[in-house]
Amino acid sequence: MKKILFASTALVATAGIASAEVTGSGAGTINITGNAEIGVFGGSAFNAVTGDTDTVETAFHTDVDVVFAMSGEADNGLTFGATVDLDEGFGTAGNNDRDDGGATFFVAYGNARLDMGDTDGAFDAVIKETALAGGSIRDDETGHLGWAHPAINLNNGLDSQIGDGQIARFSYTFSGFTAHLSAEQVAEGNNVENAAGDELLGETIWGLGVRYNADISNGTVGVGIGYQTVDGDNGADLWGISLDGTLSNGLTAAISYSQLDFKGNDNEVKYTSIGFGYEMNNIAVGINYGQYDTNFGADTSGFGLAASYDLGGGLSAQLGYGQGESENDFAGSPDSFSLGLRMNF
Repeated sequence: MKKILFASTALVATAGIASAEVTGSGAGTINITGNAEIGVFGGSAFNAVTGDTDTVETAFHTDVDVVFAMSGEADNGLTFGATVDLDEGFGTAGNNDRDDGGATFFVAYGNARLDMGDTDGAFDAVIKETALAGGSIRDDETGHLGWAHPAINLNNGLDSQIGDGQIARFSYTFSGFTAHLSAEQVAEGNNVENAAGDELLGETIWGLGVRYNADISNGTVGVGIGYQTVDGDNGADLWGISLDGTLSNGLTAAISYSQLDFKGNDNEVKYTSIGFGYEMNNIAVGINYGQYDTNFGADTSGFGLAASYDLGGGLSAQLGYGQGESENDFAGSPDSFSLGLRMNF
C-alpha cells in the first residue's frame, strides 16, 4: 500500500512535466510518460461493394496514451527492463502469452541485447522507414497506398502480415555495426496446414539484419540490409536495403528497396520508398513517396505529408495528408487528412 501511495503522490507532484519517475520494489526505476491528441480528420475511402471512392465526413478525433517504462540492473552489470503501452493494451484475452500487444521486454549485457514481445523483427530493425520528420494525429503520412498496401505492407517485413505479434530478437553492436537475429512464431510454434495436411506456413518467421551508422563531417549516414523467410506453400522470402542520411542543417533523407517472393507460386512484390525531412527551430516537415510493383495486377502508389509546429511546454500543432492510387482502381484513390493538437506530458 505504501508503494502505491508513493507512486500516486509522485504523479500528482509531476503532472506538469514531461514524465514521472518512481522507484520500484527493487533497485530499478519506473518512468511514466503520456500524450493526448485532439482534432479533426476526413478524406475519402474505397468502397469494395460499389467500387467507388466515397467521401469520409469530417469528424472529431481524440486519443490518449500512457507508457510505463521499467528498468533495473543486476549486481553483475546485466541490465533489464520492460515497457507497457496502455494504448495498445495486453491483447484480447487478458493474460495471453501469444498476444501481449504493447508490451516489450529486454535483457542486455555489454554489446549484446535480447528483446522480446511486441518489438521489431530483424528486417524492421535495420531498414530505415521514410517518414522522417513531423507528425500527424491520425498518421496520414503513413496510411496511404504507397505505404500500406491493402494486402502487403513491406515496411514491417513479414511480421505484420502472418506472425502472431510476439518476437524475440538478439542484437550485437560493434564498430558502428549492429547485427540482428529474430524469430517470430506464426501460430504459437505450430505449422499452419490445410485439411489435406499440406503445410501452408511454417512455424517460425526467421529474420537477419545488419545496420551500419557512421558520422560524417556535417552529419551521419546509415545503411541497412535485412532478410526474412517463412516456409510453406504460402511462405515467402523477403529482402531489403535502405540508405539514409542526416545533415547538421536539419535535412534528412532516406530511400529503401525491398522484394517479396512467394514460395508457392511465381508472384512477387517490389517496393520502393523515398522520403525527405526538415527540422529547424519549432518547425518539422516530412514528405514520403512509395510504390508497390507486382506481377499480378495489384500495383499501388502514394505520398504522405506531415508537418508540426512546437508551441512549447509539450504542446504542438500537427497537420497530415496522404493520397494513394491503385492499378485498375482495385483499391480506388483514397486520401486522408487531419489537423489538431498533440499534448506530451
